Amino acid sequence: MVSICFISFFCSLISEGLSWLLVYRTEKFQKLKSDQKRLARKVEKNKTESQVQKKGAKKVKTCEEELQAINRSLSWERMKSDGIIFLGFILIVLSILSSMFDGKSIAKLPFEPFSLIRGMTHRGVPGNDFTDCSYIFIYVLSSVVFRTNMQKLFGTTPPPQKFFTEPK
Repeated sequence: MVSICFISFFCSLISEGLSWLLVYRTEKFQKLKSDQKRLARKVEKNKTESQVQKKGAKKVKTCEEELQAINRSLSWERMKSDGIIFLGFILIVLSILSSMFDGKSIAKLPFEPFSLIRGMTHRGVPGNDFTDCSYIFIYVLSSVVFRTNMQKLFGTTPPPQKFFTEPK
């Protein structure tokens, strides 16, 4: 299990390095990032001013639309690199892990997983004891943890997105 976590950490480090090379250091991304920060400040400033003056609502809406367009562009740039990394790198690593750990129970879960995730937790493990855990579940969990923390460490986390709009 430790070897799977180490491989996951190493893969996360390499994938974030590739993301930095392909996306985060490019001039286009840097310009989009600075525009996003500038517009976010402008939106906040305009919102506070429009609360004082009721006639600034159109200005706030225009700035918010521009900010949404820039956020979409930033997300598209990130998604392109994530797709390249996933197809090229992760599939190779999973095939190597499969050849090393397929058919072996890597860990024992303290619970029986519900049917929705049982396919991932018990994939490739013989038997009907669903508390036996496969390599893929450990790899996916540790990859999520390591990659998220590396993004925070390197300052490359995506901007927070609003899922719900505020009532007017």
